[in-house]
Amino acid sequence: GVDHLKWGGCNVYASYDGTTYQYLDRILGPSRMGVLQGGLAAYPVNPTGQTIDQTSTLAVDLTMSGATLLSGTQSDALALNTACYVDGEIIAYETATLTGPNTYALTYLVRDAYGTEAQNVFHQPGSMFPPTGGKRELIVPPCHQAQVPR
Repeated sequence: GVDHLKWGGCNVYASYDGTTYQYLDRILGPSRMGVLQGGLAAYPVNPTGQTIDQTSTLAVDLTMSGATLLSGTQSDALALNTACYVDGEIIAYETATLTGPNTYALTYLVRDAYGTEAQNVFHQPGSMFPPTGGKRELIVPPCHQAQVPR
C-alpha cells in the first residue's frame, strides 16, 4: 500500500542539456503516478497542428500511488490541462474511464505536446506514467526534460 505519511517530498529541476539544471518547484505532498497497463502504439504526427488520436486507448494503473484520475472535456485535452508524461511524450486526454481499482482507460488523446513528436513511438507496458496536470503536480516546461540531478 501507499504510506503518504512517509513521503518527504522533493525538489524538481529541469535541464535542456542534462548537465545544467534549473530549479522549478518543490512538491511536499504525495503525487499521482503509475505505469502503463498495456502498450500504446505510435500515431501519425499532424504536421500542421495538434495530433489528435481518437483510435488508441492509454491504459494506466495508478495502484502504486493509490491515486485517481478525473475526466476532462475535449477543450481540457486540447489545452493540455490533462497532460501526462509517457516515455518522453506529453499526452493529454479527454476521458478517464475507471476499469478497476486505480486503473483507467484514457481516450481522445492529444499527442506530441510541447514538441515531443520524436517520442511518439510504441510505449511499452510497464512504462512510468506521471500525470503532469493539476495544482499539486509538476507542470512540464517546454524542454520536457524534468529530472532530478544526480
